[in-house]
Amino acid sequence: MIQRENGAISCHFQSEQGREVVKSWQPLELTGREDSHPVFEDATLREIYEQPSVIRRMMEAFRGREFEPILEAISQAQMLGLIGCGSSFYASLIGKYLFEIWGRVSAQAEVASEFRYRAPVLNEHSFYLFLSQSGETLDTLQAMEMVRAQKISTGAVTNVAHSSMAKRADAVIPLRAGPEVSVVSTKAFTAQLAALVGILLRVAKQRQSKDVLARLQKDAKKIPELLEEILRIRDDAWKPLVQQLLQASVILFLGRGVLYPVALEGALKLKETSYLHAEGYPAGELKHGPIALVDVHTVSVFLAPWDELFPKVLSNAQETLARGGTAIFLTDAIGQREIEKSDLPQGKVVTLVAPETGEISKSFVYSVLCQMLAYKVAKFRGCNVDRPRNLAKAVTVE
Repeated sequence: MIQRENGAISCHFQSEQGREVVKSWQPLELTGREDSHPVFEDATLREIYEQPSVIRRMMEAFRGREFEPILEAISQAQMLGLIGCGSSFYASLIGKYLFEIWGRVSAQAEVASEFRYRAPVLNEHSFYLFLSQSGETLDTLQAMEMVRAQKISTGAVTNVAHSSMAKRADAVIPLRAGPEVSVVSTKAFTAQLAALVGILLRVAKQRQSKDVLARLQKDAKKIPELLEEILRIRDDAWKPLVQQLLQASVILFLGRGVLYPVALEGALKLKETSYLHAEGYPAGELKHGPIALVDVHTVSVFLAPWDELFPKVLSNAQETLARGGTAIFLTDAIGQREIEKSDLPQGKVVTLVAPETGEISKSFVYSVLCQMLAYKVAKFRGCNVDRPRNLAKAVTVE
């Protein structure tokens, strides 16, 4: 017998022993597929282009009362833990920067596979957020179980509302990114960032001045339009960057501040999609070891918007160029003018101009720039961008 009540469906069965067994489920609402978009040649590109709409949906969700309990719990916590694997860890690390700088709350970002084996000392007044596209990532799920065993509050930030992680967490923030078909995460990654920004704005409301909060809110609101502007960049603007990367034997992604974890994510995307060896570093760490790799076959990708750290990034670029390397700058119009005025050898410098960004929007803009760059390099190399070798969409083993 089948029963329907409040959208849920229940089926009544009879076991071999004659006992009644009831199985229930909730139909899933699929969102996020943008049928109005033109036909794309692969899922990865379509999902990159869906990101402005995904960000708008996430921001709209935070305007209501749906997440009030989890937002209140996080606001009261003495420390916020952010745990994930791969791109979800890099989103966590971006979140750490944002929460500490603009939320004025102590935050820790952890790799789940390390967290679960290092006997962490947990604060009972903490709140732990676990980030996973699938909600089935084994290391992250086991890390959640460790925290739950200590009776500490947990939240899941996942794109699969019926996943194991969502069922076990005390609270859930569903990503509303819609089905992500490509193995390489793009829109789920930026949806995670949007979820963290939604939480941040609530925390900042209590801990920042009205002027600072208004500036953060204004910057966050314009993220979808900034991403749409990136997606309109012409192919001929990308071509010089792609040509340089195809010739490189060493590729470094370098950024400072919140763009350091974006550099990690950019290197990961290039590795996943094109199989080129790339590494991400804090730009300030260049002189502490990685500079030994730099020669005429090295391309360094600098994430360099015009901000208070731009002069330092420019100095790091000079270090690589002095050793024969090539520099790619992902920057904005002001940054481009400063590069042109500098004494950098212009024949070894390639620049892509992006829109100007603020404190919140820069991590989104430069993440999507890295996605597009990795995609274009991979397509030129003839790689299967939707199904990279050796990778799985949901990592359910150690």
